[in-house]
Amino acid sequence: MSLVAGACVVDAPGAAFDEAAYGRQLESIAAVNGTPVIFPSYGLTSGSDADMILRYQRLAQDVERFIGFELSTEFLPSGRLAVTFKRDSPRRGRRDNA
Repeated sequence: MSLVAGACVVDAPGAAFDEAAYGRQLESIAAVNGTPVIFPSYGLTSGSDADMILRYQRLAQDVERFIGFELSTEFLPSGRLAVTFKRDSPRRGRRDNA
């Protein structure tokens, strides 16, 4: 059985992305061979879709794998749903309608 555990940074509207706080949580989960589930925070989801995806990519450099947990603001005020991207696109970040 493999551990799946949440990495959650609690912040407030307007907060900057706290990569170090996420990093500490990712590191502790990975240390026990677990898979982190990255929960949204205001800092993580602020800015454009490209900004948010870049932040996820930065976090991905610290672990072998993770689960990105998207929630709409209906369920979590800091939540956000990203646009859908083509899997077969040679460029990262290319939208389906591009």
